[in-house]
Amino acid sequence: MRSPLVSGLLLAFQGLALTSNLQAAETSDRNAWSLPEEIEAVSGSGAALAGSGVASVSDQGAIRLNPAMLYLHRSYDVGGGYYWPSQGRPFYKVSVIDGITSRYVAGFEYTGFAENLKERNRADAEGDSPVHKRGSVAISIPTDYFAIGFSGHYVEAEDTITDPANPEVYKGISLGAGVIAMLGTQVRLGLSLENFNNRRIAEVAPKTARVGLAWEDKTQTVTVHGEVRQRDRAVNLEWNDPIVDGLALAPSEVDDRPERMAFGGVQVKTFDILRLFAAHGRTIRGDAREVTGAGIGIYQKQFSFSYATSKKDDAKDWQSSLHLSLTMKI
Repeated sequence: MRSPLVSGLLLAFQGLALTSNLQAAETSDRNAWSLPEEIEAVSGSGAALAGSGVASVSDQGAIRLNPAMLYLHRSYDVGGGYYWPSQGRPFYKVSVIDGITSRYVAGFEYTGFAENLKERNRADAEGDSPVHKRGSVAISIPTDYFAIGFSGHYVEAEDTITDPANPEVYKGISLGAGVIAMLGTQVRLGLSLENFNNRRIAEVAPKTARVGLAWEDKTQTVTVHGEVRQRDRAVNLEWNDPIVDGLALAPSEVDDRPERMAFGGVQVKTFDILRLFAAHGRTIRGDAREVTGAGIGIYQKQFSFSYATSKKDDAKDWQSSLHLSLTMKI
């Protein structure tokens, strides 16, 4: 028998999907916006949950999604993930989370690329991220009833707009913060704001707000979450000059307000070591877009190994990634 919370979440997801369907019928035949996948990519289990999990992801993915969620990570882990996007250069993420040496939990993540952007053939750069590298740090401070988290993000990227033939490299730092409130023993409410004060690097680190609920059964076997994400547009980088009915659209002809998407996802533990992930998101405001994610992983006391895949409806193919995490003894 379903709990009232699960039934409510499912009803909410159905309502959001209906809203998205009605809106999609009023939009153009082709998406006007398409952001390079690296910019939205999340590590850890967030990669298998379509980049969602503000109240459910507590591993490396929490560094971006909600640093407050790190409060649940009570081990010292070194992890890494390698990504094959549908377009652009493959990239990797390496991370360290320390949940042992202090009551506060700290995390670090670095993002790099398998190929130097300057060595690429510019004709093959469509859909690629102009980023050279990223670095993030985060800390979670738990209390009896809630946890707060803070993060900082450093980015180096190329300015491909001002002078595409001779792009200059620019650098910048943005900040993030998050809160987790425990609503009883099985429900969490999560809120986060990523990349505020990001004026210099807004194109490659857009401001993103998230709010959501997660429910976990008493045996911690099943976790269900739902959330809403609002992300600012990276207009110069994201606009893809669509042609609809033989006519080119201008940015002024479509909704260029921040994109708002609703997500629903589930994690299931089975056979003590196997975990399955699935999630789906759809726009509830802005140009119609969908994203689907799924994953499978082996989780043991000393290590975890997982595969994640996701696809946006405006992408040519599925993004794939492999993730490995090792628990160190301190």
